[in-house]
Order: sequence, then structure tokens, then C-alpha cells
Amino acid sequence: MAQPAYDKLIKNGEKNLEIVDSDEIKITIQTDKWEDYAKRIAHADNKTFYQKVEKVASFLIASPLIVEEIRKEISQEDGVVLQDILHTVELGDYNKDEGLELLGDLRSSRQKRRNYKDKQEVMNMLLGGDENTGLQHAMDALDKIKEVTSSRSYQYRIQNSNKNIVSYYNLNK
Repeated sequence: MAQPAYDKLIKNGEKNLEIVDSDEIKITIQTDKWEDYAKRIAHADNKTFYQKVEKVASFLIASPLIVEEIRKEISQEDGVVLQDILHTVELGDYNKDEGLELLGDLRSSRQKRRNYKDKQEVMNMLLGGDENTGLQHAMDALDKIKEVTSSRSYQYRIQNSNKNIVSYYNLNK
């Protein structure tokens, strides 16, 4: 019974619709969270808008350093920490409790590495595998924010038709 109504709404271009099963069938229209977010940001006051843009731009500018730091941590866990534990297991003289402690250290190291690998994957997805993506655009955006939020002046020229004199006015924002 609800399917034809759902099909009609889809045909009319509605988004994020879902049929909800309950005692009576009804159609729920969900709002698009990104559309709502975009509207909130676009209609925000200038200070809020530029603060949001600055956060994004700062993240993009720092992204090569973030990626490099993540790489270092993965390398540390893959290299020094893992090798130290493996050499201790291979060559060490330890009892059962110390062996369990080594196993705990190995697990902790592998979990820490996995967390960094997950972060690396997210960064790669976000940046398309190139940590410099958007870097220059982000720096340009920060420069533009400084420009548009600082005091501006403009030399306004008015032609006086009676005296044919050009007057200049300094308009400060």
C-alpha cells in the first residue's frame, strides 16, 4: 500500500525516503544531514563561517605532517617495538608470567599499530593518496579570510557634474 506512494515521491525527486514497517505502514521522509549542515554553515554569521573554514584549511595545511607522523608511528611499531619483542621471545630466558607479559606487550603494540593504520587509511581516502591535495587552496583560503575579515578601504570616485571635479571618499568597512 505504501510502495506506490514511495515510488511517486522518488519519481518527483525526493531524497532520503524510507518505508517504515509498523502496525500501520507509513512513509518517513528523512532530512539530508549534509544539506542541513550546508545550510547552517552558509547562513551562519561571518565569524562562525570563517572559523569553520579556518579549521578545515588548517587541517588540510597540516595534513602532510599528520600523514608523516602516522607513518613514523607505524614504522616504530613495525620496526623497533616488534623486533624488540620478537628478539626477546627468540633469545630471552623468561618464565610463564614474563611470557604472558610479552604477549600483552605484543598485543598492545599490534593494537596501537592497527589504530594508526586505520588513521592512515582514513587520511588516504580523504586526500586521495596525496597528502598535498588542497594544501595550496587551503593556504589561499586562509589568506582570503584574513583579507575579508580585516578592515578594508576603497577609494570611491564621484563625478561632480556641476564642477566636473572628482571627489574621493575613503570608505572603511
